[in-house]
Amino acid sequence: MKNIKIAQCFCLTLFASTLTFASDNFNIKEILSGENVEQFALGDTDGDGRDEIIYLNSYGQMKIAENYTNSRDITDLSDSTWFLTNNWKLEFQDIRFPGEEIRTIFSYIQNGQVYKSGVGLASVKDGKIEVNINGYSGNPAVTIHYLSIANGKMEGFFKDIVYSNSRVYTFTATKQ
Repeated sequence: MKNIKIAQCFCLTLFASTLTFASDNFNIKEILSGENVEQFALGDTDGDGRDEIIYLNSYGQMKIAENYTNSRDITDLSDSTWFLTNNWKLEFQDIRFPGEEIRTIFSYIQNGQVYKSGVGLASVKDGKIEVNINGYSGNPAVTIHYLSIANGKMEGFFKDIVYSNSRVYTFTATKQ
């Protein structure tokens, strides 16, 4: 009984510390169909550098959802453009090799001028679609995971990788 109380305290602490990364904008019912989700958060539980969905169901059980990408095929993104904000644009171009990777351009645009731009590749890794935009010395400057694409909206999160810290932001992008 004592172990259950400790586990419940751990779960509450985990959710309190990571809820800032999760957003009610995610269509969690679509992603985790068949589950009765009460609360959720995003966190890297297996040390692979990719966040999983950690959630509490209606029975108070903590569960971890892995491989939650809603798209069946990376080709769904080919030749599409998405706005993460009014200024940040993510373009998926053609497929390099059928079914493997898509070239991407991530740009910051203000008053019609491109101020920052990075190129990279979108690929499927461990069942999740991931976009890595190249930074200094070939390291990713931005890593983007998306959770679902429906009704012209892309929902997910991205990591802005800097030298001393990585910041995680949720987003709801709109298709151009």
